[in-house]
Amino acid sequence: MTAPNRRLASAAQARSALVVTDFADALARGSVINFVVVDDRVRFEVSLDAAERSRLKLSSRMLSVALKVLPAR
Repeated sequence: MTAPNRRLASAAQARSALVVTDFADALARGSVINFVVVDDRVRFEVSLDAAERSRLKLSSRMLSVALKVLPAR
């Protein structure tokens, strides 16, 4: 994520906005949900840590179908 995108992710967290991305290593850079293509299908990963920082609550039903869920710290 470039410097302007990092600032955007920080600003989004301050406003409780959901940050959704589609590139490698996005969860480590502040994204809450990241789309990935696996076996020609679009799947998604979730960062609970980023969701908590943005004061967002995610449905357990949504988390159950995620490809990967990174836990909160």
